[in-house]
Amino acid sequence: MTRLVAKVVMWLALAAVIVVAGGHFIYYLYRWEWGRAGIAGSGFTAALILGSTFLFLNRIQRIERRLDQIVLAQQATAQQSTASTAAPAGPPGIEPRPDFPWLTTTRPQLVGVLALVVYDPPRPSVFIPVFLAAGLAISAAAGVVERIAALRYRARAAGAPPTVREVIAARPRRSLVAFPAVGIIITGLVVGGLYVISHYWSQPIGPGVTTMTVEVSSRGPTYPAIDVVESVGRYCSMNSGVGVRYLGVAEGPGESTLLRLAPLLDEDAQDRFVGCVEDAVLEWHSLDVTGTALDPR
Repeated sequence: MTRLVAKVVMWLALAAVIVVAGGHFIYYLYRWEWGRAGIAGSGFTAALILGSTFLFLNRIQRIERRLDQIVLAQQATAQQSTASTAAPAGPPGIEPRPDFPWLTTTRPQLVGVLALVVYDPPRPSVFIPVFLAAGLAISAAAGVVERIAALRYRARAAGAPPTVREVIAARPRRSLVAFPAVGIIITGLVVGGLYVISHYWSQPIGPGVTTMTVEVSSRGPTYPAIDVVESVGRYCSMNSGVGVRYLGVAEGPGESTLLRLAPLLDEDAQDRFVGCVEDAVLEWHSLDVTGTALDPR
């Protein structure tokens, strides 16, 4: 029972990571925040790979147990058939192959080939995540179909180990109530912990001016750096969630630009605002914050 609880808790935690990371990944793609989308997408992909690996290993273990049962049944049959010349009966537990007669006809194949030859696909540019989402949806649908087909045609082998559903059904009702409650609590703690870790809870230090030194680089048509910093500074002041007020920009030392904000920001608020500035891409221009100065007033 302890192993079963650990397994279910692991799957709940993994599902929570997939939901949280996948949700942030889609959100950051929608907001065109590529840096944050890359981090969330890495966690989302890692969780999917981990879950797929667990499913694959569980499937391999089930196949190994079934093969062991088949070998034992064949050995028992060979020992019992000493004088009989008839072929021994097939071992129990072999899963019958489903019969789909409509797949053996040539008419659907001919129709499919004709459709591929005649159909002229459109050639507009398509956003790559659309293909990723379509592949994920198709894979999920294929998995559901495979599960339904397996439940329909599977024959239970004699002496097969009990399934998770049978183990849960054999437990008392009190454990059936406590079991999902523990899973929900642990899942809530995991999701809440991820939320607390991934969000800022800072407050401005006090009145004053926060001055950031910004370097602007360009890979296309060049615009005045002071205009680029002004546009990004106004945008991040309204959308970073830090609670700052845009004061203005000025030319800094060398080729840098000074961005002035109010009030004074602590380290967490500075990191959040700097992340907004450095994630912004304004018409082939990218920004890099090289320094921050606080001026109490």
